[in-house]
Amino acid sequence: MRSLMMMLCGLLFSASLWAAIDTYAFDSVAQEEQYREITASLRCPKCQNNSIADSNAMIASDMRLKVYQLMKQGQSRQQIIDYMVARYGNFVSYQPPVTPSTLILWAGPALFVIVGGTVIVWRSRQRKTRSELDDQEQQRLAAILKSDRKRIMAVFLLTIFLLLLAACILFLAAGWRQRETHTAARDNLNTHFYRQRLAEMTLDEEQGVIADRAVMEQELQQTLLSDIPPATDAHSHRSRRWVLLPGLIVLVIVSLASYLKTGGLTQLSGWLQVQEVYPALRAQLMDPHARPLTQEQLSRLQLGLRSQLQTEPDNLSGWAMLGRLGMVLNNATGARQAFEHALQLAPNNFALQQDYAEVLTRSGDPQDNRQAGLLLKDLLKQHPQDIRTLSLLAYNAFEQQQYSQAIDSWQTLLQVLPADDPRREGIARSIEHAKTDAGQQSSQLTVEVTLSPQAEKMLPPGGVMYISVTDGVSPVPVAVKRISPGHFPVSLTLDDSNAMLQERRLSTQKQIQVRVRIARNGRANPEPGDWFGVSAVVPWDGHQHIDVAIDKQQP
Repeated sequence: MRSLMMMLCGLLFSASLWAAIDTYAFDSVAQEEQYREITASLRCPKCQNNSIADSNAMIASDMRLKVYQLMKQGQSRQQIIDYMVARYGNFVSYQPPVTPSTLILWAGPALFVIVGGTVIVWRSRQRKTRSELDDQEQQRLAAILKSDRKRIMAVFLLTIFLLLLAACILFLAAGWRQRETHTAARDNLNTHFYRQRLAEMTLDEEQGVIADRAVMEQELQQTLLSDIPPATDAHSHRSRRWVLLPGLIVLVIVSLASYLKTGGLTQLSGWLQVQEVYPALRAQLMDPHARPLTQEQLSRLQLGLRSQLQTEPDNLSGWAMLGRLGMVLNNATGARQAFEHALQLAPNNFALQQDYAEVLTRSGDPQDNRQAGLLLKDLLKQHPQDIRTLSLLAYNAFEQQQYSQAIDSWQTLLQVLPADDPRREGIARSIEHAKTDAGQQSSQLTVEVTLSPQAEKMLPPGGVMYISVTDGVSPVPVAVKRISPGHFPVSLTLDDSNAMLQERRLSTQKQIQVRVRIARNGRANPEPGDWFGVSAVVPWDGHQHIDVAIDKQQP
């Protein structure tokens, strides 16, 4: 029930309407096809060029019922159409006779095409001059961005090269001088020991400890010569230095591989590409006549805008746009941060506060939901009849299971909206769902559906189960529910939230009849081969349990 509620609230402010669902029983497939053909050929008097088959207006529902009744009486297609024309006028026919009163119906489409074509040609010529100028500007801008991109890449690659060169120089310097340093230190130490020993021999000779100093000094000199080998020639020394070359190559390869693996070259290249196309994407977004941006283009636009705002932190419209892009792309964290930054620049901006409250309402954090509720209540004090604020407050309260507050907000919204606003029906359904979850429904029907043994053997897996409740007289449903069958027996409940029309609710009926059908293809209209079951017509007291067995097959 909660997932259905979220879907209804997401579609609350869309212009789409609920399609009508008729569950009439026909004697044959040919009769059903004739019914569909006739209803598709009659225009709804209330709607904008919709057939009565596609309209959910009350008058269209009555006309469909009348067509069904006339067919049951055995009248032909032409007799039924003549009856409708006589009752509602020539307008209901898509092929009215040519008379002075219907001339506009015949000549109107041609005049509309001629006038529309003239306007389109005129506008396209005007736009052509403007688009040529825009193309020149776009080419100039693209050239500037391309040169800037090359400059950034050149600086980046030069920096990488210099760092790698410095690492190579340090590696070579360390290896080049290491052997020379060790050799010099060893020779200096041996020479120091030699001189120290000579000084000791001189002291011993003065004290008369040694008698043959010359022999001992000669031995000491030979020891020094053996400890200090003769120096190698320059060519041999240079040849040993080339041993460092493999290490240098390994250093370069490992450094480049590590950067390509863990560095951000791909991200940098992608960012530069985004910077190049960002102006064109923003212009396309702001142009009402341009093609809508795809999800990938919106992601690029978001990255480009975020980069722009790093250099323009006081751009209020930019932060607001970034927040709305985050909402479209389901980036709740990014949207929240963007709106918080925008509100720091304009803390009293009413539209920004609404956007921020919507982001908090969508959050999965209960603390964010409570914060959104407090913010929406403050906004409602400023504008008590603001439609968006009322809608957000109702949805926020429903998500927090504050059903009474949600119902009050939706009822206030019904008082604000015009009587012919298509959103009223969705709001009324939301109220009934809230009442159901709060346990406030005055009437509730419990239905248990079972399968007959024959149906259980022949019924293929899958499909969709339609449960429709009528008053036992008119085939037009009072309430309809659509579920996946699952395992039988299936228990379910219906109440006023399942009403087809708010004018005909389940709680206002005196008697009811339940019809359950399993549609193999998921379609609302009955098809040959569908299994169904019908209960008896029983008095309705508001709280009953009805068992329905699916034991019949649609001919």
